[in-house]
Amino acid sequence: MILSCVKPSEDYIKLYNAKPYAPGMSVDDIKNLLYLGAKPTGNGVNFNIYSERAERVELLIFDDPDSEHPARVFEMSRFHNVWSVYVEGIGPGTYYGYRMWGPNWKYDPNWRPGKLDGFIADVDAYGNRFNPNKVLMDPYGRAFHRDHDWSKGMAASGPYRQESTVAASAKAIVLSDDYSWSSAEQDYWNQKKAGQTLKPEELIVYEVHLKGFTKNPGVDYPVDHPGTYRGAGEMADYLKDLGVNVVEFLPINEAGADGGYWKYWTIGFFAPEVSYAFNTSRGYHVNEFRQMVEEFHKRGIEVWIDIVFNHSGEGGLWREKPPQFTGVLDLNDPANFWIYDPVETATILTFRGIDNNAYYQRPYNDPNAAAAGYYWEHTGVGNGMRANHTPFRRLIIDALRYWNDKMHVDGFRFDLCAQLGEIDEDYGSWSSTTTVLQDIVNDPILQANNARVVAEPWDAGGHYKVGEFSKAADSSNWQGKSSSSQAYSWYEWNGQFRDYMRSFLNDDSYKLNTKPWPYLVDGGGFLTGSGGMYNKENCSYCIARYPYNSINFITAHDGFTLYDVFSYAEKRNCGGPLNPNCIDPTSGDDNNHSKDWQPESFKRQIIRNAAVLLFLSNGTPMMLGGDEWMRTKYGNNNPYHIDADNPYNWMRWSIWKNEITDGIYARRKMHHFFKSIIAFRKENCWAFCHTDFSQLG
Repeated sequence: MILSCVKPSEDYIKLYNAKPYAPGMSVDDIKNLLYLGAKPTGNGVNFNIYSERAERVELLIFDDPDSEHPARVFEMSRFHNVWSVYVEGIGPGTYYGYRMWGPNWKYDPNWRPGKLDGFIADVDAYGNRFNPNKVLMDPYGRAFHRDHDWSKGMAASGPYRQESTVAASAKAIVLSDDYSWSSAEQDYWNQKKAGQTLKPEELIVYEVHLKGFTKNPGVDYPVDHPGTYRGAGEMADYLKDLGVNVVEFLPINEAGADGGYWKYWTIGFFAPEVSYAFNTSRGYHVNEFRQMVEEFHKRGIEVWIDIVFNHSGEGGLWREKPPQFTGVLDLNDPANFWIYDPVETATILTFRGIDNNAYYQRPYNDPNAAAAGYYWEHTGVGNGMRANHTPFRRLIIDALRYWNDKMHVDGFRFDLCAQLGEIDEDYGSWSSTTTVLQDIVNDPILQANNARVVAEPWDAGGHYKVGEFSKAADSSNWQGKSSSSQAYSWYEWNGQFRDYMRSFLNDDSYKLNTKPWPYLVDGGGFLTGSGGMYNKENCSYCIARYPYNSINFITAHDGFTLYDVFSYAEKRNCGGPLNPNCIDPTSGDDNNHSKDWQPESFKRQIIRNAAVLLFLSNGTPMMLGGDEWMRTKYGNNNPYHIDADNPYNWMRWSIWKNEITDGIYARRKMHHFFKSIIAFRKENCWAFCHTDFSQLG
């Protein structure tokens, strides 16, 4: 027999002992949203989650994240709109999720998973969509163990309201934010904060899909971990050799299995996409991401990520799903049964089940539509985040700080960023100075870390705001400026530069000194930093900034590649290697300002002309990854869906380097030209990297 004695005066840890909140935390700080998420502290973990309308919240702890049965369930305590519980005896590596009840589904002690006790409606007149059968993902989760497994449980309301997702749901993983960065990385980060790395006018951006970048490695570009964070880091030398100094990845946030190839359906704003990891055990992919970042930083390359705060991966109402057909809609075809889904049927993974009204834009001016459960929609995907209401406005800042300060991400490109400037519950009105857009540039941590913030300055609801994004009210925390007069400010994707330069190259009626509608400047203006859009003296409604705030591009992930701009007069989005099943064939822009030039030798010349216009214009140049090799998407200008995740859409390194066209290695020569023109820009930055419009005459 073994006896264990503990002195009465000694502290000991009791496994699963629960309290409303951790020692050292205050109720006021909890109410003020300072501890959202799972925070390892003391001898356990504190859990906080925001919900205004929930009536009961439970924390579920799992030993096996795929089990039908949680190891423990804890009722959480309410402090204003934040629900809290502190659990002793657990720590990093713990799997967890949430369960909630509210006005549309009342708590009933007789309820069990898969039952309907307490159910009133899938959605009530106030937009509540609580459903205790759906285990919910933490909006602040640092990592998830996998995607939601739809084969184990339908994460939907309506006819699926009774299906339990205890085993099916993606479980968040408790992680510590502490990480031992290498000494080289610490030096880089300190230099960046001090403004001793890249100046804002020196940036040259390379946009690329993280998986597609390395999934097809070539003999000359070997990768040991293709299609992963590690693999991307293994290609850092290639980008350094090319001459670019920023890599901008398409979304790398957790998007779920139905997030498509591009992953624009974010479901975890703090979590890296698990499918891009080589090692997914217990959230290790978070550190794989950090290791990738270090590889780029060692070579002087900044890492930017495309971040999608305008909508979430929960989508819209199921009956609003776009039909995938090209002819007459046959309502007897099971493929079209989406039309029969009742209005209350919607996916419940996280925000919708936590507090649908607090997180999503709903029809504020149409009580009937609001009562029916519809959404205000300026994003094109069925939902829009309520970016200027308390919880999501706070989440945006917290997520940016986390990725910047804890993951060492250097910059962010904000998808459909104009949506973030919509006034709360007055979504037709817009402001860059009274919304979260101003919070972002005012943020002292982002400023101190010299983070770059880049807007896609439009949305799908008619807000086209090129030139109207703000600068900081106080830039005293920013040491990355080139001169003391500069203010920390938004960069913007200059869509007008793209359209004008494409038209100039493909349409003989365009002259550099012409300014046809709707352009705000002429060709010379675009070459000299788009002063009519970013120089207050030339634009009455613009916010005065600097030439480098214009992100100049001719191609991006949206739309044609550079080769296709000069090879296809119209998009070809149905069929072909990137869309063999003809998914969503009408998507993608119809106005591509493109043309099919012949012969191939002339096409190559016009591609070189485009590169010259891009890299020798004032502003920040951004190129699409693969354009240096004349990559084609076979005329498809919107291969976002899962069918496009195939070798034809990935980088094709071996084919590109060894292909002979017209008796020459044409792709190799194009790659060499891009290297040369990038080097020429850097060598002559005095001419192409101005920091003030007064320098441009």
